[in-house]
Amino acid sequence: MSPQSLPMLGHCISLLLNLSEAEKMKELQVAALKCLTSFVPDDDESIVYGEASKCFASFLPGLSVTISRVILANPRQGQNVTMNAIECWSKHISMVMDDRLLPLDKTKKSEDVTKRQLLQDGEESLLVSKTETWLTGTASKLDILIAKIVTMVTSRSWRVRLALVRFAETLIIRTKSSMSCSMGKVLEVLVSLAQDRYDQVSSPSQAILRSMAKESLTVESRMLSELLEDNLHRLVTLLPRIIRTADDEEKLSTVTAMVGYVKLLGHRLNSLLNSAPHLKRLSIALLQALELSIRDTGILETTPAPQTGTCSTVIQRSMHVDLSSIPTFD
Repeated sequence: MSPQSLPMLGHCISLLLNLSEAEKMKELQVAALKCLTSFVPDDDESIVYGEASKCFASFLPGLSVTISRVILANPRQGQNVTMNAIECWSKHISMVMDDRLLPLDKTKKSEDVTKRQLLQDGEESLLVSKTETWLTGTASKLDILIAKIVTMVTSRSWRVRLALVRFAETLIIRTKSSMSCSMGKVLEVLVSLAQDRYDQVSSPSQAILRSMAKESLTVESRMLSELLEDNLHRLVTLLPRIIRTADDEEKLSTVTAMVGYVKLLGHRLNSLLNSAPHLKRLSIALLQALELSIRDTGILETTPAPQTGTCSTVIQRSMHVDLSSIPTFD
């Protein structure tokens, strides 16, 4: 893929995105999503992969927003559409934000300058330079979309939840550094789904978490521990409000995630609970969660039974008619 092909490529992507979002025929909608996914080269070590990463950075805003809308659309659209949309989103984001391709060194920057000089005015405006400023701004905007996508962990389809496991795995492997602000949310997906009732979902989640826990590098292990502790603190803080206001699915998802964090922390939980403020916060949150809600409880008001004969008396009075009051027609 060359920068000169950006206008033609942009037209193709625009058509496919329109089909992915607006098409009513499910088979055609899925085909459009698969076609978009096929733009990501299978060999992530090839030169083509690096060139595709540069080119698709130009279309990342529209692609990420549109596909996220497809993911979060009405569940009645079918699990195949949602699954393919999740796969498409994760592959494109991980390709553009791949840690191995960022940040650009001076040699690559000079190559980009040379390419810009060879492009025409319209083509040059489409080319995006992956600078540190661009990387920071893009990661923060993608974090907003990820926060919405991860809510799909409560989906009733186990295939959609499995797609989210692959989604989280791809982002953790490829974009751990470039999208560090989102790793807490992505990790929470794996922790929640590691307790899933379907083995097809829980088994790969647990395998990914085990591989992360076995990282030999001290820095990586420390980062994982900090993420687990931060997420546990956040859930403990939110638990009372979620128990009071959220629906049953969100409540169960939150409690399941907390159980997963406790299991993953293991012996590190002891040192965490040695902190008096943390222990107090956890205890209060759990007690508030166990408190019974009495908002919908009503008090039944009892009334004395009517006296015998009252009903018949009323009926008799209502049936009594004074014949003298009825006009006659002579």
